[in-house]
Amino acid sequence: MVDGMKGRVQQIFPLHITQNIMVIPLSQTQQEDLRIWMFDSKGKYLVRDGYKVALGFFDPPATSSEHQSRGWWQFLWSLNIPPKVRIFWWRVLHDIIPTSKNLLSHHVPVAGTCPLCCSSCDSTTHALFFCVVVKSCWKDTRFWVILKQMRHLEIFDIFLWMKDTLSRLDFEVFVMRSWATWCERLCVVHKSKGFSAVLNVDWSESLLGDFRSAWLALKFCNEGEDCKSADKWIAPPINCLRIDVDAAYNENQQLCLW
Repeated sequence: MVDGMKGRVQQIFPLHITQNIMVIPLSQTQQEDLRIWMFDSKGKYLVRDGYKVALGFFDPPATSSEHQSRGWWQFLWSLNIPPKVRIFWWRVLHDIIPTSKNLLSHHVPVAGTCPLCCSSCDSTTHALFFCVVVKSCWKDTRFWVILKQMRHLEIFDIFLWMKDTLSRLDFEVFVMRSWATWCERLCVVHKSKGFSAVLNVDWSESLLGDFRSAWLALKFCNEGEDCKSADKWIAPPINCLRIDVDAAYNENQQLCLW
C-alpha cells in the first residue's frame, strides 16, 4: 500500500477492513487499472447485459438458496435429454418464456388471458400444466396425480417436488413431455396447426427414446477403436464456414423436429 493512500483508506473504511486492504500485495507490473464487467466472459459491458441485470436475468430463482440453486442447475444440465430441452427449462425456471403474463409485464400489447382457454391468467404453470386444453396432455399419465396437488405452487417449487418424487428416467420423460406441450401450444397459437380441445404429445417419449439410442451409439463409438473418422466432427477448411444442425425425424408420424 502506498503511504500516501493509507490515511485516506483509514478515513473511509472501518479498522478491520483497513487492515485487510493494507495487506493486499501491489502488482509488480506497470499497467493501468481496468474496469471489468463480471457478467461478460471478456469483461466488457454491453447495454443489453445491463438491461438483463436490471431485470434480474442473472439472478438465481428466488425460491431456492444459493447451494440448492447450484445443485439444481448441475442436475438440469446433466439430464440425458436434447440440449434444446435443457435450455427451454432454463428459461422456464427463470420464468422468461413468452406467456401472455410475461409479455404484458414487458409492455407487449397482448391480452392477459390464455390464448387456448381464454379464461385464466396465462402464467407459466397455467400454460404448461393447468390450462383446460393442456390438461389433456397430463390427465392420463402417471404425473397428473402429483401435479394436481401443486396447482398453487410456483414453477421452481413444482420442479423441485417432481425431482424429489420421480426417478431420474421418469423425470426426463416429464420434462420432455412439458416441452412438447409448449411446442403443441405454440403450433395452435400461431395457426400452424388447427385448434383442438385435445393436444397430443405422446411423440415426445418416442423422440426421447431415439435421442437416448443415438447418444448410446455415439458413446460406444467414441469409446471403441473401430469408429470411423468420418463419424467424428471435423473442423472446416480455412475461410470456410460449417453449420451443424440438431434434428430428429419420426418416420411413423412423418414428423421432423429441429
